[in-house]
Amino acid sequence: MLRVDNDVTNFLHFYFSLSYNIPICNLELRFSFNKVHDGDILLKSGLCLPPLSSLEKILINEGYGNLISEDNIIGLLNYGIQSEKFRELWFFHCELPEFIRPGIIPETAKSRQIK
Repeated sequence: MLRVDNDVTNFLHFYFSLSYNIPICNLELRFSFNKVHDGDILLKSGLCLPPLSSLEKILINEGYGNLISEDNIIGLLNYGIQSEKFRELWFFHCELPEFIRPGIIPETAKSRQIK
């Protein structure tokens, strides 16, 4: 599992893993997620995480009271489904919308039964 927070050292481990083709299955973003932009995850630091072909699970922890928007949830699903192995999207200690419009959920996410 790769844990990315606002620590530059963790981010350097991420790029080291990419450079040497080390598979990253679980991606945990602690207090570092900003938004999904053009298919990449944009961190609060301004750095971008490109898609990961081995990704199975994304965990987002933004702290109590921080809202993750419907657009960002769909963006995270779209980011994840770029990996054939992606199966889970988790949110911890953050506020989520009361509902997500079913029509905007990617068909690939529905067909793979992503949790």
